[in-house]
Amino acid sequence: METNHRIIVMKALVGSRNYNLNTESSDRDYKYFVLPSFDDLYNGMIFSTGRETPLVDYTVHDVRMLESLFWKAHVNFLEVLYSQELIFTHEAGRLQEFLLGNRKELCSMNLPHLFDSSLGMAVHHWRRLLKETPISKDSIERHGYSIKDAYHSIRILSFLDRMIRYDLDFGKAVRYPNGEERDFLMALKSGCLGLAEVEVRYDDLSMLVKKQESFFKEHAPQPLLLEKLKSVIKELIYTKLKDGIISVGVC
Repeated sequence: METNHRIIVMKALVGSRNYNLNTESSDRDYKYFVLPSFDDLYNGMIFSTGRETPLVDYTVHDVRMLESLFWKAHVNFLEVLYSQELIFTHEAGRLQEFLLGNRKELCSMNLPHLFDSSLGMAVHHWRRLLKETPISKDSIERHGYSIKDAYHSIRILSFLDRMIRYDLDFGKAVRYPNGEERDFLMALKSGCLGLAEVEVRYDDLSMLVKKQESFFKEHAPQPLLLEKLKSVIKELIYTKLKDGIISVGVC
């Protein structure tokens, strides 16, 4: 399997359909991770691209990016480890076993950074709540605020709280079963909530999450696990070069 003239290692469904927060009209979002081409390696390049269509959006990333993405604990990339549609190709080799066998540990490898990056993302979206852009203009005119930014902000704050409630089980924290939390997010996403109600929810979650900061910060990062991940990816690239899977002329 190839995309953008690079061999696919794994493909993961992400986004609302992975969180059980999709509507019937929600598109499907995927992340692909690919082997670097020979030219990528020779030129010291890390390939990344993306495309949006009416039904499917996807991004493509060099598999070597997993090292920094997982270490930086970006929730939107860690979620690939708990995708409801995670597909490895035969070129994944030992990487498949390593990722599936260590996914809980990888998701909590750098909890201080997970907290900071997630909170930063939530605050970023909240600050855009009333900021009119080409994307948010219609929502602000119709509802008085940017539904998309409110949704992302509250979902991410909720995720941090759920990480504690579910004993650092990322899969349970990121996916919403039927219940009050899901109902609120779906109502918000559908434009059924007024600004005042949304603000109350945000304030409550913000206060709760800030009280939980020490829980995340008292867990030291795990650089040894990162080194193991690097070793597995390095071995994968070496093997594919040696076997001619990554060959000169692939660009």
